[in-house]
Amino acid sequence: MYRIDNIPILNYGLTPGRAPGSNIALSGHLDLNARSGKAYHDWGEEEGVEPYVSEHDLVPQNYERKQVVFYAYITATSRAGIVERMEDLYHDLSLLGEFTLSSPWGDVTGYVKEKVSVDWLGVNAASVKIVIDGVGNYYNDTDELQPSSSGLHHIDNVALSDYGAKVIGVTGNFDRPETKEPYYTNADAPYQVTKPGYKEFSLELLFYASTYEAMSTSIGRFNYQLMKTGTRVMNVDGLERECFNIEGTKVSNVKVNGSLAVCTVKLPMALAYDGVPKDTKYLHDHDNINITSMSGKFISIQEPNVLELTDNKGRKIKTNDYNTLTV
Repeated sequence: MYRIDNIPILNYGLTPGRAPGSNIALSGHLDLNARSGKAYHDWGEEEGVEPYVSEHDLVPQNYERKQVVFYAYITATSRAGIVERMEDLYHDLSLLGEFTLSSPWGDVTGYVKEKVSVDWLGVNAASVKIVIDGVGNYYNDTDELQPSSSGLHHIDNVALSDYGAKVIGVTGNFDRPETKEPYYTNADAPYQVTKPGYKEFSLELLFYASTYEAMSTSIGRFNYQLMKTGTRVMNVDGLERECFNIEGTKVSNVKVNGSLAVCTVKLPMALAYDGVPKDTKYLHDHDNINITSMSGKFISIQEPNVLELTDNKGRKIKTNDYNTLTV
């Protein structure tokens, strides 16, 4: 039964509706929240980006709040009766502040932040959409599955089939990302060197199980895997990629019918290049900005055991008395 803080929704004349593409009245409750704040750093002189995936970066407060939508119908003997029932609902929502919506598909705790939408379906019926600004993700290490070898497609060597999932679509997996701002290798070069930037590919997964509860548990385990520290290693098309999730997941098309529950999950993944500036023979400061000589050339050390300084054309840098400059 559906309840708003233990008040049956029938008290307001409400009956459960259907989310678009689904045959249940909720959407968003199975989603993985998107990350908030800075999720990576773009080192301009290196390919790709450096992912921020440490334990400190993935604390719950660095994720957005969950947006859950409840779809319902309201009926009465007249238009005035519907207005009266909606006013009763609005009054109670204002008094409750934070409340819990209980349903057969799980409980959601949060606030009504956005407007409640009412679309008239006639003189004695209307559809109602209530958006609940809920709290964060509810997953822990008890949801983790162990690596297996039962399938080609996997995440961190856990077969997608172990989650009751299969790949039904991949886009952007072979695209080249946009080019970063070009820069000259030196002032005399007639060409420019460019580096590819942030790259993202998107998956569409089908989750299935014999019951809604089993499918919901599998999705929770999958979301937990995405939230673990470090990058993920995924194979969704025959190639392994090191990647990480920023935008969370979107679950839709939830269908529960007898002994089968299915849904689709859209999952964007960012490719984790080795985006940290690589150690070179050029001298640089603590911000990895190359240090130049008075003539504007990069300063390099030719060999690890030779401490004579040269510019980026290999010419030795000398002092005012024409001695080779060493460190």
